[in-house]
Amino acid sequence: MRVILLTMIVLPMAAWAGELSNPFFAMDTAFMYGRDPKMPLEEKLDDLKSLGYAGFNWTNLPVPENVYKAADERGLKVFTTYVGMPLSKDKLAVPGNLEASCEALGKHGTMIWIHIGCEKGVKKSDEAGDEIAVPALQGAADIAAKHNVKLALYPHAGCWVESIDDCIRLSKKVNRPNFGLSFNLCHVLKVSGDAKVLDLLTAAQPHLFVLQISGADSGSQAAGWDKLIQPVGRGTYDLQPLIKLAVKNGFTGPIGFQGYGIKGERKAILTETMEGWKKLKAAQ
Repeated sequence: MRVILLTMIVLPMAAWAGELSNPFFAMDTAFMYGRDPKMPLEEKLDDLKSLGYAGFNWTNLPVPENVYKAADERGLKVFTTYVGMPLSKDKLAVPGNLEASCEALGKHGTMIWIHIGCEKGVKKSDEAGDEIAVPALQGAADIAAKHNVKLALYPHAGCWVESIDDCIRLSKKVNRPNFGLSFNLCHVLKVSGDAKVLDLLTAAQPHLFVLQISGADSGSQAAGWDKLIQPVGRGTYDLQPLIKLAVKNGFTGPIGFQGYGIKGERKAILTETMEGWKKLKAAQ
């Protein structure tokens, strides 16, 4: 009886180590945009595959057919595509090719990251913009739903949607099952600071579709992006509580590496980050 009781106590603790099964992908900021620009995409994707990444994100609509082909041939997934929809005083600029693009997105399970910048006369986080943005976002979500495509707001410092609070507010108002948000750590740190990160993650969890991480230094809200975006494994900010809380609260979606502006050689950055990710997994 004593042996049985001990087993019952130990098993749940041991099971925690295997719970971090979320796919880990690289944002195109880590391997595109001036990083080995003459290297064919296929060779860059070979590196992602060999290093152990589950896939990557793209930017803009539509995602080219050759990108999907190259990804499929390597067993990689295009998890998201980053799409700007700037807000002005009279409209939200939903791309005219949204519906035409959604068939391929749905077939490949690609989510749309919506980045909403401010046109002239629109202030960041101003709820007055909801009157125009919400109906447009509802329409976009309804179009995407026809093809089983999810839309996730992408909070970005300095934009109309810059905070997790903005994303939560809009997710509730849009009120569509395929509409949610992305938790981008570097922008959360920049906008809200270290102390609020876990509380914001908890509040965002009912709407959370994607989690983005990078290495970062604690207390760097006022610093440059070089302190807030580093390879995973670098920096003084502890990523462990963030990952553990997300998984504990039931998040099974993809986790992406934000690699914007990191100085250094592309493959070295990707390699260092994958090693950092493996250490995070082992520590769970």
